Amino acid sequence: MNSTLDLSSDAMAAARHGESDDCALIQLPRMSYWNNPNKSPEQQAHIKMRAQALQAGINLPYSRKISHARRVLKSLADYTPARWAISYSGGRDSTVLSHLALHTPGLGRFPHVMSNTRMEYPETIKMVNGWWRFLRSHGILCETVYPKERPKDLWPRIGVPVFSKIIAYKYRKFRASESDKIPSKVPKELHNTFRRMKAAGIKVTDECCDELKKKPLKAWQKRNGITGAITGVRCSESRNRRLAWIMQGAVYNATSKGTWIANPLAFWTSEDVARYLSENGLTVLSPDTVQGGSGCVTCMFGCQARAKEGTLNAMQELATLNPKMHRAALDEWGYRAVLDYLGIPYE
Repeated sequence: MNSTLDLSSDAMAAARHGESDDCALIQLPRMSYWNNPNKSPEQQAHIKMRAQALQAGINLPYSRKISHARRVLKSLADYTPARWAISYSGGRDSTVLSHLALHTPGLGRFPHVMSNTRMEYPETIKMVNGWWRFLRSHGILCETVYPKERPKDLWPRIGVPVFSKIIAYKYRKFRASESDKIPSKVPKELHNTFRRMKAAGIKVTDECCDELKKKPLKAWQKRNGITGAITGVRCSESRNRRLAWIMQGAVYNATSKGTWIANPLAFWTSEDVARYLSENGLTVLSPDTVQGGSGCVTCMFGCQARAKEGTLNAMQELATLNPKMHRAALDEWGYRAVLDYLGIPYE
């Protein structure tokens, strides 16, 4: 099956049943009815078919996932008007993506950019610097960008990241409104918590990633004429990422302003990533944490899931890894008041 812009239901069904060439679904027509609560049976069936096609892709053998990722990368010039760059984080997924792009025959050299939030683990920064030296030896443009506002000034102003990005977003909207109505799809067990937090003036945010990471990236993209970001996002990592693929595939136009996103590793699992790193002799420096990856050291998104798993959350890990930063986050950046109010442990 060709990776075209418009895939028929027959082609989708073939992918669902594993009859296609590596389930090569790259770009899917955007569904105008995605947010319609009253979808027709045909629309519901089409969404289900896409979900089954995604699972078929995740179930592909490792070698065919590599082939699919390479086809996604090669499709960027053929199917989109964007000028692309790889968003590199210093983590395992983006290292696999960068290495795969470098070693895909017939593929151009994509520039790389890393957005340093100033809240990265030392291992991450060391990894990025080393990877930059490696890529520059191959003539690839690499650059690290930084936010204008420092995190220690941002969090007291907008609040700290707790719950999940979606729940934090819904709370932020709820706090800013004059209504007492809880936004849709907020778990019932959080309804009273939302109301108590709002009454107490507790600030929780989903915007720190936008301020610390995305804005510097967008400014760099504008300076360099970049209109497409290639990321190491994998659908198996979260429900939201699976839904994003179901809605629009591995390559899509994200905004009305023409910003494109490509996720060549959409079908990959953490085991696939580990295998690729091992087979290619790649070592990724990472902190000794449960997640073991890149990202802001004080980010508390997912802390409830960590508690259910019986593992330490980011602040608990930071207490051992960097006590000085841990104390600063609690007493200077606004974390202690929020975490104490919600009963979230941090020691």
